[in-house]
Amino acid sequence: MAYRLSAKGTSFALHLCARSIERAAFIDEIASSSFASKLHLHLDDGGPEQRFDPTKAFSSVTQKSAVYVCGPRGFMDFVTEAARRGGVDPDRIHTESFSAALVRGEDEFEVIAARSGKVLLVKHDKSIAETLEEAGLRPLLSCEQGICGTCLTRVISGEVDHRDTFQTAQEKCAGNQIAICCSRAKSTQLVLDI
Repeated sequence: MAYRLSAKGTSFALHLCARSIERAAFIDEIASSSFASKLHLHLDDGGPEQRFDPTKAFSSVTQKSAVYVCGPRGFMDFVTEAARRGGVDPDRIHTESFSAALVRGEDEFEVIAARSGKVLLVKHDKSIAETLEEAGLRPLLSCEQGICGTCLTRVISGEVDHRDTFQTAQEKCAGNQIAICCSRAKSTQLVLDI
């Protein structure tokens, strides 16, 4: 959307909110884009001066202003309510919600984190990412729903049950990467480059 708006010469602002710079999706691509100057980066672990301020973000809305927001439900509710209070027509507020496949009741499997040597059991109600974090590892995560590709991790061995929407069918067939936030194992063990 930002590429299209930029090509058309439409005025817009791109607010990207993330936990940290490491978890900010597409940050390198945006930084090298024609609309890099439109980016307003808001990080949970950053200083108070750069935090997302909805009053400021919606201070110059017009009747033709539109807001597009995606993210966790609580965040989207916060932004859409602030946009309404700021004067954005509710019909011009658009949200996009994604939901990952549920992991409850799934088969358990083992993950070997090759770089750390840790052998971990991914339980029926946990994702690989959650299991790694609980073991003290810090995988890169952003959407945690399989849509952004931030958490793609190289698969050394094992068979992947792909549940992300980021990789192409061809990439999934290759089986050499896994979205650890939502995908699981078809085999009893996965060895990952983490």
